[in-house]
Amino acid sequence: MKADHLPQKVFLSRITPHIRKSLRFVKVSIIILSRKTISLMVKPTDTIAQVKLEIEREEQIPFDEQALDLQQ
Repeated sequence: MKADHLPQKVFLSRITPHIRKSLRFVKVSIIILSRKTISLMVKPTDTIAQVKLEIEREEQIPFDEQALDLQQ
């Protein structure tokens, strides 16, 4: 596999619970290989697939090129 086709490593860090409009959300900070950090508000019930779709929507990193790694 060529280097430009390697999966983007996405690190999930700083998971913080938030309350918004009586729904519980979790703020997830995501560090992309380029060292850019983004934050997403997700529900605790969201699946990894849903989080990856949100990352794809926000950062245009294709779903199947993402590799998530949880770090605390």
